[in-house]
Amino acid sequence: MDKETQDIENISEELQTMGINTRDKGMKTKEYERILKKESLYHYCSLESFISIVKNSSFRLYDVSKSNDSKEIVWFFEKLTESIQRRMKRDNNKNMIYWGDNYDNISKALSLMGDISSSFEQKFYVGCFSEDKDLLSQWTRYADDSTGVAIGFNTNYLFNFSYEDIDDYTYHEFAIKLICKFVKVKYTKKAYQDDINWLCDRLFESIESAIRNNVCNISQVFETFCSLSVIAYENSIEHKNYSFKPEKEWRILALRLPFDICDEYKTPIKNELNINDVFTLSKPHFVSKDNKIVSYSELKFTYKTFINNIVIGSKSKVTEKDIEDFLISEGYPEIKIDKSHSSYC
Repeated sequence: MDKETQDIENISEELQTMGINTRDKGMKTKEYERILKKESLYHYCSLESFISIVKNSSFRLYDVSKSNDSKEIVWFFEKLTESIQRRMKRDNNKNMIYWGDNYDNISKALSLMGDISSSFEQKFYVGCFSEDKDLLSQWTRYADDSTGVAIGFNTNYLFNFSYEDIDDYTYHEFAIKLICKFVKVKYTKKAYQDDINWLCDRLFESIESAIRNNVCNISQVFETFCSLSVIAYENSIEHKNYSFKPEKEWRILALRLPFDICDEYKTPIKNELNINDVFTLSKPHFVSKDNKIVSYSELKFTYKTFINNIVIGSKSKVTEKDIEDFLISEGYPEIKIDKSHSSYC
């Protein structure tokens, strides 16, 4: 057995015996086990993007704040703010007694939630995949109106996209927690509300703890709020409106990369992040997209067997032989090539 095959089997065994190390409340281990049994998850893209991914052995993760999904983030923060305000109003009499002299400071800090979220500056990079290899809405929206392709990526590798580091970097005396993870997008209202309730609970628990320890002041509450905003931002990226449920989307998330953290000379303290033997993230690059300047990070993959299936769009002029010859020329092993059966008729 070669090293690459052994690596894949080790990843699968570790996931199945240990489960996924995640706090995601709506995500059950059985969901990961189910998707792990699938051979591929699919990324729909134009022919131009496909050629770039294959030639460079890399996949672009884009700044989510410049995407259409940024509306979901704003919506999540709006609902979180509303939930906090409802809880404040519901428990107002109790809070006035329990918070005592801190009541005005806490109320003032809580009112700033919207301002914190709107001025959020940290970059969150995202790559998207679907469980469905032949979904008309995906072809239309992401694959040049069915003239592109859907690239099948090996699920074993995707589950190896995991990294967490809280020790190596500091910024303004605060520890920076760098996280890379692979998650299933949540579409249900219950999962959405569960995350919001969890965040509210953590916020009010933190305030009550500060009061018990006599350290509750507006700066303390504001700091707690800022920390909560980071977590809320992470959670918001994992949610999407119920109407998108047919996409069956999974996402790679790269949160708070070290490239956004600079030394005193404004130079990034790190140009590349080695996640493991499989994946490496590049420093941000920039491109013009939809009349915006958008940053992205290149997710470089070591093994060419990361790609294991190609589906050609129904309106594409590319043949299976074209794809096969191109993959061979770039040193890829034999890969299954299919044609889409989705049509507009």
